[in-house]
Amino acid sequence: GATEAIRQSGLHCKTVAFSEINPQTTKMYRALHGLDAMQLGDMTQVDIPTLKSLGDIDILTAGFPCQSFSRLGKGLGWSCERLQHLLGILKGIVLYCKPKHILIENVKAITEHPHSDGWEEFLKWFQWYGYSYSKHCGNPREMGYLQSRSRVFVAFSRNDVEHWNIE
Repeated sequence: GATEAIRQSGLHCKTVAFSEINPQTTKMYRALHGLDAMQLGDMTQVDIPTLKSLGDIDILTAGFPCQSFSRLGKGLGWSCERLQHLLGILKGIVLYCKPKHILIENVKAITEHPHSDGWEEFLKWFQWYGYSYSKHCGNPREMGYLQSRSRVFVAFSRNDVEHWNIE
């Protein structure tokens, strides 16, 4: 998903690794994208030094479950234990691998009340560790896709590289 979005934005990228727990999804992903990338499996089981062995990371794309924030979900917000565990893994990867850019996507509701305070804390964490950001809210329907769900995209850029503006 994110690889295609980056390509559509006019940038060239090559996926070198991805994390997926569903074997059928992995098979479909490889068929659609012709990937020979390393399949990391369950992200909660990935050894971070393995990621570092892939070399410098130009763009890390990440998402996390939206059920905590979605209007149709459980409404647990930032207090969801599973979410906090996954965010801890993401933050560990960022601190250890220091990617130049990070693209994160989720439902727009993550930015709105009652989740907005946690959202601001999330953004401030990246700033504290040397990243600037730009964000964009949109709906795939506006681009001709069937899915109609407002999304937020955040592009973080390490402070020592050119800022990636997606607004």
